[in-house]
This record gives sequence, structure tokens and C-alpha cells, in this order.
Amino acid sequence: MSTPDPPTWAPPNDVEEFKRQYEVDAADLFNNIAILVQRIRLQRDTFSTQLATANETIDNLEEQVTQLNLDLNVACAAPAPAASAPVAAAPPPTTVPAFRSEKFPDPEKFDGTPKVIYAVSCLEGRALDQVVPLVNANPAAPFSSVTALVTHLEASFGDPDPRGTARRQLIALKQGKGDFATYYSQFLRIVAYLDYNEGAKIDALAGGLSEDLKDAMTYRTGRPNTVEAYATMLMTIDNQVRGRKAEQRAIRLAPMDLSALQVRSAQRPAAEQRYTFVNGKRKTSAAEK
Repeated sequence: MSTPDPPTWAPPNDVEEFKRQYEVDAADLFNNIAILVQRIRLQRDTFSTQLATANETIDNLEEQVTQLNLDLNVACAAPAPAASAPVAAAPPPTTVPAFRSEKFPDPEKFDGTPKVIYAVSCLEGRALDQVVPLVNANPAAPFSSVTALVTHLEASFGDPDPRGTARRQLIALKQGKGDFATYYSQFLRIVAYLDYNEGAKIDALAGGLSEDLKDAMTYRTGRPNTVEAYATMLMTIDNQVRGRKAEQRAIRLAPMDLSALQVRSAQRPAAEQRYTFVNGKRKTSAAEK
């Protein structure tokens, strides 16, 4: 005969239910709350990992779609193979539709430039206005390659001092009251523009930590040699610190134990037993002494 499973804990839906569970068994209530907090943190970390994986998959698919579009345009620009047929029955020659850019004509022969023309046709605004004179001057090959086009646009519209900008952003970056995972992702985005070694990256990462996380790291003497290992350790400690703070908040919000206050109040002497008045003047009684 199988033993029935114990009833599952139902979290309180309101203050009254919280008070009732607290009065029944406060320790069991807080244990259940702690388990619930750990479960929520685990689900949050799992969802964050799944979201990062999904974003990476989307980026890869977008790159594949872009490459397929470029390959399709190049294939359309290539001449079709001629079909062998008897001279008497040969149909009139057909014109193979050439690659047509939306804004600029294609080169007469395929020599790698259709990708450049396609890239130019995707521009708009100030970037297009700057490239149009170069295309008009040499419609067949305005740039030697797509890389040359990107270099030209970066020189015109890019950050003139990307490393200096990254250093300033890194100095201003602080974890604050946010979680470490968000702070670390912003750190990686900025530090990618800097040629820092592992030691410099670790020092920069430690400089922007929250005060709570710095306090938790005060008595830790060992430090990993890589940014990835250091960040993994910090993320674990940050989750522990946030978990303790959540439990402390739950305890502060719990209702007070009025029974202990009532016992202490009952043991205190009544006011009239502690002092008396004689001729309108307050006299200290033996109980008050």
C-alpha cells in the first residue's frame, strides 16, 4: 500500500494568510519562503541562459540569411549556360536577366563588385549622399571591396577615438544596485574595444562592483587569474548576497509576536503602584525604586 504524498505548501495570498501560517509554524513558513526564493533564482538564471542562447541563434540565422541574399544576387548576375540545339530549330537568343540593384546599375561583368553595389544600395540618409558621387564617378566598381566601403563609412561616421570612448565608459560603469550579470554584460561590451590583459580587466571589473559585493569580497584573499573565472565567482557571491537580503526583508515584513509583548506588559507594575502623590507632589514609591 503506497503512502500518500504530503500536501504541498501553498504560499500566502494576503497578509491574513501570512499571519495564520506564521502563527502555526513560523520556522516552517520561513523555510518554505527560502526554498521559493532559491527556486525563483534558479528559474531566473535558467531563463537568462535560454534567452542568451536564443539571441545567439537569431544572430546566426540573420547572418545566414544575409549571406544567402548576397549569394542569390551574385547567382542572378552570372550568365546562364547556353543550351545546345539544332541550328534550324534554334530559338532566338534570350537575354538573361541581370542583377538589378534598387538604386544603382550592376557592373557589366562579375568580378566581385556586385556585393559592393548591393551594399551601397542598402544605404540611406547621409551615408548614401556621401557615397553617391563616388558611385557616379565609377558605377562599375566604386569601391574595391565591401571592406573598403565599410572603412570609408567608419572614417566618416564612426567614433574618431573608440578606445578613448571605451575607457571613459569603463570608468563610469558601476554595478550600483543592479545584479552582477547585467553589470558584467555591459563590462564585456565595453572592454572588447580595449587591449587590456587579464590582470587589467580583472582590476577594472572589480572597481565597479557594488558596495555589498565589495564587502562580501573583503576577506577573500585568493583571486582567479582569468576574467571568466573571476566573474563566475562574483556572480555566485552576488546571488548569495541578494538571497540573504531578500530573506532579511521577508523577516522584517513578518508580523510581530504580540504574545511576548503582552507577557512583558503584564509583568510591569501598574502606574499607581510605582509612585504616589503627597500634598500634590510626586513621591517615589518602593516599587519604582
